[in-house]
Amino acid sequence: MKILRRVMEKSALPGELARTLPDCAKALVFAATLGHAADAALRSAFAKSASEAVELDSRLNLRISRACSQIQEEAAAGLGGASPVFFPGGELPLAAQSAILSLLNARRRGVYENEAHMLLPSKTLTGVIALGVSGGARAPACGFRCAECAKPCSAKITEEL
Repeated sequence: MKILRRVMEKSALPGELARTLPDCAKALVFAATLGHAADAALRSAFAKSASEAVELDSRLNLRISRACSQIQEEAAAGLGGASPVFFPGGELPLAAQSAILSLLNARRRGVYENEAHMLLPSKTLTGVIALGVSGGARAPACGFRCAECAKPCSAKITEEL
C-alpha cells in the first residue's frame, strides 16, 4: 500500500475542490493505492477463475476503502478535527482526479489517470478532507441547499419515506 498525502491551505486548492469543502483553513489531499501488483493479481485470478477473481476484487476494494477510513480517522485525531472524505465521482466531479493527482505529483510516484479520469493502478482512491472542522461536519460550501441542487452528492439530504 502506498499513500500520498499533502496538507495545504484551502485557498491553494483549485476552484471546485475548494468550493466543495466546508468552512476550513486547511485540507488534506491524498491518494491511496494498492499498486500495480494488485492489478496483476486480479488479471491472474481472472485468467484462472472468475469466482475467485470476484472474491479477490472484493477483498482489495475493502482494503483500499479501509485505508481511506484510516486516513480520515488519523486526520480527525491528529489535525484538529476533520470532515469525512470528499471523493471524486461522489461529492466532487470525477474530473477532480486530475487536480488531486497534480497536487500530489502522483504520476512520478506511479499513480495516474486515463482519459476518462479512471485511476491506474485500478485499486486507487483519491480524496480531500477538510481540516479543523468541528464534529466532523460534512457541510459542503453549498450549505445543504439540496432541493436546489442537481449534483450527485453523498452528503445530500433526502426525505425519508
